[in-house]
Amino acid sequence: MRERELLELAAKAYGIGPVIGFEDGQLVIGPIRQRRYWGPLNQDGDAARLAAKLNMDVSFRGEGDERVVQVNDTIMFVNSDLACGNEMKAYREAVVSVAAEIGRLL
Repeated sequence: MRERELLELAAKAYGIGPVIGFEDGQLVIGPIRQRRYWGPLNQDGDAARLAAKLNMDVSFRGEGDERVVQVNDTIMFVNSDLACGNEMKAYREAVVSVAAEIGRLL
């Protein structure tokens, strides 16, 4: 799934819009005169607000190559970013992926 599509589905789950564009890895949320940028794949704060709004329980488990991000009880993500020590990137990607799946079901 492309980045824009992933973000649009996550935005649907979050309940924001309308989406009027996509720039530098972020959605442009309108209306035009009041537009703002929303980028939970790149912005820790946007990802944290998304997780909170959707009542996600996000945690890290394991060590080294066995490290995973767990979201809620059943969805687990194995991510090479964790092995490289980039926990926040792994956190953002996991949150957006779960939110996109929620948005797809709406």
